[in-house]
Amino acid sequence: ILEKSTKMIIDQAVSLKTMVNEFQQYARLPKARPIKMDLDKELREFLQMYSGDKRIKYEKETPDTLQLKFDKDQMLQVLHNLLQNAQDAINNQSEGIIRIKASRTTHKEKEQIILSIEDNGPGIREEILSKVFDPYTTTKAKGTGLGLPIVRKIIQENNAGITLNNKNRSNGVVVQVLFDRIV
Repeated sequence: ILEKSTKMIIDQAVSLKTMVNEFQQYARLPKARPIKMDLDKELREFLQMYSGDKRIKYEKETPDTLQLKFDKDQMLQVLHNLLQNAQDAINNQSEGIIRIKASRTTHKEKEQIILSIEDNGPGIREEILSKVFDPYTTTKAKGTGLGLPIVRKIIQENNAGITLNNKNRSNGVVVQVLFDRIV
């Protein structure tokens, strides 16, 4: 009983420490220092860390350059968080797929870049979907509910936008990050 109780206390302490660290990160996010970068180049370098996961597919859907301004360290944090969420969604499914797409669009005569990360996991229940960017909202057993709020805060600090929606009723999530394109 003592061993079991001690393990439970240690597990809870680790969980609380993780939540406190993530909350501190959320509350004290460093000021963004945007630099000019090529999204395609950054994605290709970043995805080398995930080369062992063959379920991840990346495609650049335009021959154009995808230049933007964003804090490089914060970009990596956003990418890690979004990709980890997609991996968690497809779990260990052998037929699970994560598609990452980078494309260009024009909206109100403004050139923009769309980064899309979609999975074919179970999707998010409708009652939670509208709250995914609120602190402490999570569907994960060991989640703190601070990952997506941190991502949204980083994206806003870098003058970009983010949306998260179900692809359809029960077949995955699509996250889109919209950046201003530098021509």
